[in-house]
This record gives sequence, structure tokens and C-alpha cells, in this order.
Amino acid sequence: MAAAPAIASRVLGPRPLAPATAAETRPNARQRERAATRLVLVRWVLEREQQGVRRTVACRELAVLLEQSAAPEALTAAARSLRGISRLADWCARYRAQGFDGLLDGYKGRARREYGWEVRALNLWATYNQPAYATVALWLREEGCASASNSRVRRFLKSQPDIRGRLTKLRVGAHHYNQNLGPHAIRDATVLPVGFVYEADGHTVDVYVQHPEIGKAYRPELTVWVDVRSHYVVGWWLSASESAATTLFSLSHALVAHDHVPAAVHTDPGPGFANKLVMDEISGYAARLGIEVMLALPGNAKGKGLIEGGFKHYEERLGKRYPSFCGHCRSDQEFRRLQEYCERGKIAMPTLAQYSDGVADYFERLNAREQRGLGCAPAALWAQLERVPVEIPAEVLVRPVEQRVVRRWRVELYKRFFQAPELAAWNGRKVAIEYNLHDFSAVTVRDLDGRLICEAKQVEQRPWLAASRIEELAQKRLANQIKRKQQWIDEQTARARLAVDARGGADREMPFLDGDDGEPLPLATAQKIGADPSRDEPAPFPNPASTAATVLDLDDPDDADF
Repeated sequence: MAAAPAIASRVLGPRPLAPATAAETRPNARQRERAATRLVLVRWVLEREQQGVRRTVACRELAVLLEQSAAPEALTAAARSLRGISRLADWCARYRAQGFDGLLDGYKGRARREYGWEVRALNLWATYNQPAYATVALWLREEGCASASNSRVRRFLKSQPDIRGRLTKLRVGAHHYNQNLGPHAIRDATVLPVGFVYEADGHTVDVYVQHPEIGKAYRPELTVWVDVRSHYVVGWWLSASESAATTLFSLSHALVAHDHVPAAVHTDPGPGFANKLVMDEISGYAARLGIEVMLALPGNAKGKGLIEGGFKHYEERLGKRYPSFCGHCRSDQEFRRLQEYCERGKIAMPTLAQYSDGVADYFERLNAREQRGLGCAPAALWAQLERVPVEIPAEVLVRPVEQRVVRRWRVELYKRFFQAPELAAWNGRKVAIEYNLHDFSAVTVRDLDGRLICEAKQVEQRPWLAASRIEELAQKRLANQIKRKQQWIDEQTARARLAVDARGGADREMPFLDGDDGEPLPLATAQKIGADPSRDEPAPFPNPASTAATVLDLDDPDDADF
């Protein structure tokens, strides 16, 4: 029998079981309840013993009273719950010696037998492949542990604490363990003033929405900004995907809507937030407004628990209202082809305007709903805001800024050139350019300290050739192209005639194929020439396969002339 293959696993050293702690040996509620019931009977016996009655006699008296139903109601109820008082004398002795603890159950269970494969079982169990109990037992038996039955291995692994059993970090994964099972720092947001820190994140919604331009099904990107202290949603934005532009639009909407500038924003380090448009120390959007940008650790969702938990409730309470909801909790058969069914009209999906109205209504109700952790509604707490005005026009606030070097009175931005006479004094120097994402006809040029230099207009590129000249050259090229094509056709026709003339003998054998002028005869004329006079239809051409083969003798003078 071939040896079982080696099973790769992370080897854990043998860990001796730690001694039981005080918390583990502390009696539970059920044990204390049974001890209190025994105490009712023990006290009656001890009272009779103080009256001069021997303990054994007092125990027999109580048994007789209980049998005749003459005992007090409290004693009868205690004896009924204990299902007998055969050990009443022993309880009295233990109570005199140890007090109340003497009445607790002393049975700790049967000691487990050690088989020697326990450490190996833990090694096989605590892997990211998550094998079943029976699989671990099978592997142990293949390694020579005959006593590792399924039931024994299952009982042993279930008896382990969760940190070494089913919830070990190696089994559930380090990321899941750290995010959901491991400890984390609990932060107190009550120390912050209202509107001091905003928290933001992007979320691809779990609803297929009709695209406003092409009509196809797609999932928009929702960017939300929330005040950390009051949990008030200060702004949100729907876009095709997360990007620097959507971050600027959503943050600008939050600032303009409430005319308030927070001291800091807390976001993830994704490309939509951690970019030069937002975080550059000189021309960045946050630097222009004096906002500190705090980035969470990569892959640490619990660092932004307020906004991450909010998205969970958002899909549960709003996303599932739509038939085109595509969350993983959907259980119908259409889930795999949901996008196709939505585009074909089999499943209704909302338009972008309808979905946007639903989002606005959801956040409005969320801000007005009382939250248990706050003790009031977010809107009530947000009313205590002490505003820090933006003091920048809204049309300027949404403009991103980038740095460029002036060359030849011009600055280049996204393969567009902008020129102004005032830039002559800034040749070779770096400037800041403010631009509108929807209008590139002109840009605002400032120095690195934010002082205005000029408004530079886009340079109109002069055509390399005039349109009339381009059309003239195109027609000339077309005429030459037609001429070259005609020359090629004439040449091919001439080559075909030379090939026919070169056949020689074939023309003598079938003279009816050519007319007197050397041109091929029409098919009808050729058929008349080769027709049999005694038949109405033309005689068919002889079949080469039915004709006897002619063998040429090159030594024969007649064959040589051929």
C-alpha cells in the first residue's frame, strides 16, 4: 500500500494547557441555584440538630414528613427540585466544613484521555483551506493515528477555545479576523465640535440603473460625506466611477450646501482621494481651503466604521427596494444574468433621475431619524454647528488647480495650450492653473502664493493647409489613383491575351474558339460550329477520360514533329 502523501500545513509547537483561571472555575448560575435549594433543607436539619436531635434522626424525620406530605411548602418544593434527599446528611457535613461552597456540585466531568495526535490535529485544523472535522480525522489516520476517529477528533476540536478552534486567525484569514474578531480602538467622537471632521468614502451601489446616455444597465458610484460628531450627511454625489473629479464635486457640494469648511477630512487612501488635485501641498484643493487630510490605513474598513456601516444600512433599507438590486444576498435564479435581463426590459430598473431622487429622500429621512447612540436625530445635533464660511464663489470653488511651467508665453494643460501677454515675465517659472472641467476656453493663472497673474485663453491652432488646398490635393490624388488602377487593368488584360496566343497547338485543334480577327467567338456560335448536323442539340465535347491514351515515341520522326 502506497504511503499517504505529506500534507502541508503550518506546524504549531505543542502548547501545554494553561491552568484554569478563577473565571473558569467560578460556579455558574445553575450550580448556585442548586446549592441554594440544598441550603433550604440543610438549615432545617441544622435547626433540629441545635434542638438536641441527632443529624441522622433529623434526616429521617424530614424524609417521613415529605413522604406524608406534611412538610412545609418550601421544603417540599426544594426536595422535589432535587429529586431526593438521600445525600442530605452529607450536604450538612460539607456545609459545616466549607459553608455555601460545600453545597456546590463537585463533579467536574470525566478526565479526557490523551491520544498523542492532539497537537497535529490543531495544526491540520488551523489552515486557510478550512478542512472539515472528518477530513482532519482522515488525514490523521493516513498518517498512522489509528485512534483518531471522526467523533474523537470532532469532540476534541470543539472543546478548544475559539482562538485555537473554529475562529483561529489561520482558519478564517488574517484580514477577516482583524476586521471582525480582533480588538480595535474605540474612539470617542463626543470630544469633537460639530462640523469639525468630515468622513468620506465611495461605494459602487448594488442596483442596476439605466444609463442616461446609452440606456444600458450600469452601477453608479456614490460618494458620501458625513460629519463625524453628529452623523449628519452633509453631501453626496452620484457618478460613473470614483475619481479625483467626483471627489472634488462631492466635497464642493458639501461645502457650498452648508457654507462651512471643516478642519479635517478622513478618507481612505484610494485614488479618488489620495491624489495631487486634492492633497498637493501648494495647489491641492484641501490646501487652498486649509483642510487637513487624514488617510485611513489601506484595507482597514473599521477605521472608517461610521461610513462603512452606513453603506450596509443604505443597501438594506434603500437598495433592496428596487427590482434591479444585485447584492450577493439575492437568491433568485436571475441573479447571474441580471444585467442582461435589465437591459432587455425583463426586470425593471430605475433611471438615474429616479434613483437620485430615492437617494436624496433616503438621506433626508436618515438625518431626521433619531439615533440611539446620539440620543437625538443627526439634524438636531447639526443645528448646533458654528459655521466657518467658505468665502469663495461657488463657481471658483469647484475648479481644480494644477502646476505648470510657462514656456513661450504659454502653459500646457491636457494637450491644450493657453497664452497671454502677461506670461512673458514668467517664462521658465512654475505657476498654478485654475480650470473648469466643463469649459477649456480659458484658464486662470496664479502664482504659487495664490495671487492672480492673468486669464489665459486657449490658443487656436492654425491649419497646416487651407481647406480648399486640402480638397484640391485630395482630388488630384484620386485622379492619379484611378489612372494607376486603369493601367493595372490594361496590363492584366494584355497578359491574358499573350497566354491565349502562346497555346498554339490548342488553337489548331479547336479553331472554332477564335474568329477570323483572333477574338474569341461567342458561346452560341461555338456551339453551332461543333454541332452534329443530324442532331438538334449540339454534340458534346469528347470526354478525355474515355479517350484512349496516346503514347508518343520520340525516336519516331512523325512523333518528333509533334
